[in-house]
Amino acid sequence: MTKRLSVSVALIIILAIAMLNQNKQNVNNSEMAYSNINNDIVLINTDLLLSSGEQTNLDEVHEKEYLLINIWASWCSPCSDEAPDLNELSGATNLSVLGLNLNDTKDAATDFIVDLKIKYPVVLGEEDVGKIISQFSWSGIPTSILIDKNKRIVSTIYGEVKEEKILSLLNSLSN
Repeated sequence: MTKRLSVSVALIIILAIAMLNQNKQNVNNSEMAYSNINNDIVLINTDLLLSSGEQTNLDEVHEKEYLLINIWASWCSPCSDEAPDLNELSGATNLSVLGLNLNDTKDAATDFIVDLKIKYPVVLGEEDVGKIISQFSWSGIPTSILIDKNKRIVSTIYGEVKEEKILSLLNSLSN
């Protein structure tokens, strides 16, 4: 009986250690992971209605060398955590940012934009968001897609965006 108890306790300890290590890996992986799954897909120019009420299109929003398209929702804590970094990135000399709100009410999304002082353009309409996200593979929120001036996807970023990592990625693409 004592031998069985010892073996059971040992197995429980091993399982607990394995679960803790898995959680550590998930935390590290959720920060920001790059993928080339969509690389070289060229996005089609589409008409967009911004949260400001302005009618525009993907070409007009893509004013600089690169455009970071960020898929977010107001109920997503990594999305609210990354908003200040996206605001800073939207001021970068070679990067524009476009937010795509998904799975939200208009009121919740608008409150999010106001509360976090988002200064880059955001698309709230489900139909307009669908026109863009149907063109590439993505998984989970937040997800960001980096495209070049030719609307060609150069990187897919899963998880919370960090300003310094995006700037480093842009620097590597410019070299």
